[in-house]
Amino acid sequence: LVCPACTKELTLQAQERDGDEIISGILQCRCREEYRITNGIPRFVRNDEYVGSFSFEWMVHRQTQLDSYNIALTSENQMRNRLDFELSSLKGKLVLDAGCGTGRYAEVAAKYDAEVICVDLSYAVESAYKNIGKLKNIHIIQADIFKLPLRPAIFDLVYSYGVLHHTPDARAAFYSIVKFVRPQGAISIFVYSSYNKAIVYTTAFWRIFTTRMPKRLLYY
Repeated sequence: LVCPACTKELTLQAQERDGDEIISGILQCRCREEYRITNGIPRFVRNDEYVGSFSFEWMVHRQTQLDSYNIALTSENQMRNRLDFELSSLKGKLVLDAGCGTGRYAEVAAKYDAEVICVDLSYAVESAYKNIGKLKNIHIIQADIFKLPLRPAIFDLVYSYGVLHHTPDARAAFYSIVKFVRPQGAISIFVYSSYNKAIVYTTAFWRIFTTRMPKRLLYY
């Protein structure tokens, strides 16, 4: 981890531990920025900004997409189809999950013995921590994909599935995560297609109304 403001090293003041796990504390930078660790998660943002609906959705449906919960291989098969190498090749590799949600794909990578750094802007990180955060090879961070608190060019694999098109600028979001791939590493992304151009049939039309509704009313 590095300071997202200046990219310098951070020092840790641990306040509460659970074995090797740091439950609460402060990460400090020489540039005087401070970042809190709460509920086992380093927080590099002060709120969930434009992804509040995802925070709500994944707190309500914490386990819906997990293979371990569904006793299925849906997420594993999706991940397998999106990579051009075998999942068994992930063993011992350092992997970045850019937009982890509740941890459905990180669970798969961890199953194949990768060391996984999971990042999400939303409070889905709370659900991800409950789902998979206790695994030794899983590390969860709440951060902005445009300002990731990570060293560049260190990951063997960076993947982002169903995330980039939800950011304000999908192209810029892609370029922001590319720099974390090491030489000879790999990046894998999945974004929605641009079908249904007529506005009345697109989510863009309905979002005129739904984004103005209280989240619980919309959910109901």
